[in-house]
Amino acid sequence: MAEYDRIKIEKEVGNQMRLRRIAQGYSIQKTAELLGLSTNHYADLERGKYFPRVETLVKIADFFNCTMDDLFKNVIRNGYEKDASEYMARIRKMPPDKRKRIIEVIKLLTEE
Repeated sequence: MAEYDRIKIEKEVGNQMRLRRIAQGYSIQKTAELLGLSTNHYADLERGKYFPRVETLVKIADFFNCTMDDLFKNVIRNGYEKDASEYMARIRKMPPDKRKRIIEVIKLLTEE
């Protein structure tokens, strides 16, 4: 079983919250207000100083319209596998010429 570091988990989940907040164009203050949290508490969560309670984590995932997997994707070992399968599904829907170019880029990037 993998060893998990609580501090790294807290920081990574906080980082995912920060990235999603910025992508949606919210300030820390506005996000905290909409979640019903104090600005300082929310800022501490983003910095990984504290880990949110389960109820708060669910509220955060709902607010950012994401799953728990999304918040933990760089922590949970199979998080990248989920991303990879989503990209593969997108690639399969592309025209053959575009698919071929993407596969060529992937081959270049993964050469050892």
